[in-house]
Amino acid sequence: MRAYAEAMHYFLTNAEGTAQIVAKYTKVEDRELNAYAIESESKAMERTLQVDPKGIELILALISKTVPQAASAKAEDFYDARFYTELRESGFLKRLWGEKP
Repeated sequence: MRAYAEAMHYFLTNAEGTAQIVAKYTKVEDRELNAYAIESESKAMERTLQVDPKGIELILALISKTVPQAASAKAEDFYDARFYTELRESGFLKRLWGEKP
């Protein structure tokens, strides 16, 4: 989770480096298209890494049409909150983002 948090920090704070990485791995060289994709993804990222159960509930509702078990599934069964809780409580995320404890 620490590595993921650091990668997300890089993604959100290093525009040029992120653009180069996205172009390399997507093999898309259109800078405008990559910039749009990066901007769109940036808006969806949660700096705390906290999962929003409503997003999972939405996905479960959508797939319940073809996967009946999804209708009775609970969002909490699909993530483990202790990982981002540990990062938050340890102060790691505040240090990463340069915030005062």
